[in-house]
Amino acid sequence: RLVKLGGRFSKLSAWNMQTHAVHMLRALVLVLHVELLLSNVVDFGGDALDLVKLIETKPRKIRFHEPLTSLSAPWQFHGDVSCEGAKSQQLRGETRCHGAAGPSGATSAAGSFERMSFARCMDDHRLARERQLPCLNISGGGWSFSQCYVVSAGGVAIHCMCQSEANFSACKIEGHGLGPKRCSRGVFAMDQSRVRVRGSKIRNSLFAILGTDAAKICVDESRIHNVSYAFGTDQNASVFVDNSVVSEVKLGVCISADVLQFSTLRITSSILQGPLWFGEGRPLHLDLSTNNSILLPPSHESNLQSYKNRKGPSAFLTPP
Repeated sequence: RLVKLGGRFSKLSAWNMQTHAVHMLRALVLVLHVELLLSNVVDFGGDALDLVKLIETKPRKIRFHEPLTSLSAPWQFHGDVSCEGAKSQQLRGETRCHGAAGPSGATSAAGSFERMSFARCMDDHRLARERQLPCLNISGGGWSFSQCYVVSAGGVAIHCMCQSEANFSACKIEGHGLGPKRCSRGVFAMDQSRVRVRGSKIRNSLFAILGTDAAKICVDESRIHNVSYAFGTDQNASVFVDNSVVSEVKLGVCISADVLQFSTLRITSSILQGPLWFGEGRPLHLDLSTNNSILLPPSHESNLQSYKNRKGPSAFLTPP
């Protein structure tokens, strides 16, 4: 009996050792897999040329931890790149995001930025305003920005062109203070670009939102304040605003280039505080009558009545 029990014990011990070895092997494989993933996450602290070289190696993610300044060359991102910033991080100077749009509008780049800070605050803010120098320049491709901060002194905070697709979620976009250091445009889209701003704040700017050349801009659940103009349309651009708050507008919540020019402006379920219109221009497709609260200064009450009188059944078309 002792011999039989000893044999069973030996078999049980061997089975336990084998099982333990399998678990150890699985754990080792898991650790190696995690290390492999982490090894492809790069902490960056160089200059603009170093960044270009790093992106060519196609890291899984690039992390920025400190303020970095580039005066000789812009920061450039391209391809499927993912970036993450820390609390004290800031890219100073112009930042360019490059991609390409195909004939069907499909984008060839899908970059993402999370908790990143972009700043272009030149000492000569007048030059930045005259030349409309951008802080964040998006040219083609698809890009997403989450919890990011974009600030410009005099120039354009965000410029989208070349059929870009850009999404901004929970971001803060602003000029560098008031007066001449405010930015000339918060979000400026052209060349059939598509931009969505959601849950974000735009302030201290001449124009908060400006679209031209068949661009489309959607603003949802956002706040715009301390601007001269909130929404501008020109040359077949479309601006859609929903569930947002616009306040402290100096000259006009809405501005359009020409009378009955082929653009679209629809504002729904929003609070608009300030002069409603600046100038006589109106988009062809116009809707400001759906669940909006329009709060006008006493001197601009006739502005709202003028809008109501002018908007007849044949004067304007309903937005598509």
